[in-house]
Order: sequence, then C-alpha cells, then structure tokens
Amino acid sequence: MSTLNTILEKIDSMNINSTPPPAAPPPALVLFARGVIARLAVWPVLRLAIEQSWGGPESAQKRTWMASVIVDAFDSTQNPQTPDVYYVEETLLQIMEDEFDVVLEDDS
Repeated sequence: MSTLNTILEKIDSMNINSTPPPAAPPPALVLFARGVIARLAVWPVLRLAIEQSWGGPESAQKRTWMASVIVDAFDSTQNPQTPDVYYVEETLLQIMEDEFDVVLEDDS
C-alpha cells in the first residue's frame, strides 16, 4: 500500500473499525506528500491534461496516483535508497506518456 494512500486512509478512518488503523506515517513524510500533491496540482502540463481528460475520465485520480508513486519512492520504509533527480524526472515523464499520452520535450 502506498504511503499517500495510508495518509488518505488515516484521514478517512474516522469510522470505528474492528481492526486497528495503520500506523501514522512520519510527519516529515506527510509534509513531503502534501508538497508533492501541491506541486503536481500547479504543473501546467498536468493541469491541462486533467482539464482536457487526456488520461480519460480518471485523469484527476491519476494525478493522485502519480503523487503516491513519487512519495513512495522517498519513503525510507519502502525504499532504503533515496532516488535522485533523474529518477524523479524519468518517472514523471514516463507516467505522463503512459497515462496521458503526452510526450514532454520542453523541460517543464
């Protein structure tokens, strides 16, 4: 399960469940996740792709999933090595191409 999903489930878990809620992620990871979500929300090409539904009717959900991929890469409990800027760039480019049929060549 992705760290972002854990964070979102924690927020949604106001209901009483028979199982204990998952352990809270570290505060720094929560802040990082919020920053990733905020940055993706203002990325012009991604905003356009979502507004125009280039990723289909689930375009907005794909943005959330995209954020979880990046956040999970930096979660030390799931990945002992911190990814570098090239990994992040290649991941974002690949997701944009695979999920939104967008090939970015403008260094945005």
